[in-house]
Amino acid sequence: MKYYSETLNKLFDSEKELKAAEKVFEDKNIQKENTKKELSIKIEAAETALDEAHKNYEAVREEAAKLMDESNKQILKMINDAKSKITEAEKNRTDAIVAFNQQFGTYRANYTGERAQRESDRINKIVNDIFSWPFTF
Repeated sequence: MKYYSETLNKLFDSEKELKAAEKVFEDKNIQKENTKKELSIKIEAAETALDEAHKNYEAVREEAAKLMDESNKQILKMINDAKSKITEAEKNRTDAIVAFNQQFGTYRANYTGERAQRESDRINKIVNDIFSWPFTF
């Protein structure tokens, strides 16, 4: 006599074989469900960790933005202070040239060698600072 398993949709020669096969099938299903639950728990834990990592990233990002703003303000203050000293020194130089021009005629200067290179470098730095962050004014 043959025994039919509705669960497995198979025929078996004995009832003992049928029950053993159905038990193996049920054990596999139970094991699958347990594995599925374990993996679902791991996924949920990973999602929670990911959410925490994103929250931490946003907090660090905000703190970094604050630090950047503060440091940019300090940098600009330092640069503006130095620039005002340059402006004052240029004004004093210009006033001295004007006084020379009034007493003796046109002031002329020829820059050669190291001094010419230094003056050229100064002009290039000014131009680069105008078009470079954070030195835009």
